[in-house]
Amino acid sequence: MDNLFGCLDKVKAEETLKLHAKEYVNDALSNPKMVTAANRKVNQMKKMIIAACAILTAGITAIAGYTLCETPVNYVSLDINPSIELGVNVFDHVVSVNAANQDGQNLIDVKNVSNLPVQNAISELVQEAAEQDYIALDGSSVISVTAESKNEDDALKLQEKCSNGVNLAMSTKKIYAAVYADCSDLSLREEAKGMNLSPGKYKMIKMLQSLDPTIKVEDYADVKVRDIIRKANDLLESGTADLSEEEKQAISDKIKKTDKKAQGATHKAKQNKGNSGKNTTPDSTEAGTVTIDTAETGVETDSEASKAQKKNQGNGQTKNQKKNSQVLTQDYTAGTTVTTSPQTKSKGSATNKAPGNKGNGNQKASGKGNNPNK
Repeated sequence: MDNLFGCLDKVKAEETLKLHAKEYVNDALSNPKMVTAANRKVNQMKKMIIAACAILTAGITAIAGYTLCETPVNYVSLDINPSIELGVNVFDHVVSVNAANQDGQNLIDVKNVSNLPVQNAISELVQEAAEQDYIALDGSSVISVTAESKNEDDALKLQEKCSNGVNLAMSTKKIYAAVYADCSDLSLREEAKGMNLSPGKYKMIKMLQSLDPTIKVEDYADVKVRDIIRKANDLLESGTADLSEEEKQAISDKIKKTDKKAQGATHKAKQNKGNSGKNTTPDSTEAGTVTIDTAETGVETDSEASKAQKKNQGNGQTKNQKKNSQVLTQDYTAGTTVTTSPQTKSKGSATNKAPGNKGNGNQKASGKGNNPNK
């Protein structure tokens, strides 16, 4: 109070006015009702300020959350000949989809993959590519997925999810193709946009240019991925690339691995030509042969069961004995072998007939018209 009156004394005004002001202040402070009313106003003001701050905080949080969910932080390129770039958020869900060529546009016009987990989005697009005949039935296609991120670890994780998506699609559609998986930083993306290419395909063309500087980007803009891989393989075999041995080896390892996968995919497609997409035995010349996953190794070996079968055939095994023997059934999708017995099969089984059992009603081949490769 003394401080207040001291301040009033410093005010330049008539003494009468100062006295009236001091009297008013004394009366106001001595009146409990006026003090309570003043405190109430102060409290109301505090509540209003707190409420406004809470609303503002909630609004900022909502905007930040929306931005976090809808802003792409990493990207994925899918290239077959259709080229598509997917933008993914911090949760690896697709938030943007852009086609880099007309074939890519044909896919996204039919298939909406927005808001899907990136693995599912890749799977859906590859399946649609198969539906639109962009993936060869003979297993010769190469499907490229390139993860683009500022962080190398994030890129590798994203690359794995994309590869899994491609494999899921091939398993679902019963198709075969080689998968070429790669990573890139985001700086390459800006260069690719200037060329109207997906970053994945642009990086592959730059690889060709490192092997042959005379190659022009526009000459390979519409070329299928499998043909780019073949060209790179030819350039490596020609030995004309002006690169260090370490650089050549790095490119060679990736190209040779992809080429081996392509050969394995072609081999599997040939084995399953005409099948319904279900696990069936190969023809009589390959019955009992277990094929290792040639998409990874490209190696085919005879199992012990195959050797035993050949021995039995050499000993003049009768048709009745063959009928009661077990038939090895090859699961070409999973790369495993399943043994089934004719006596345990139910009527209408989809398992192929073993050689020499033509007409046996217990074992029926896959039905016509179910070939997924058509």
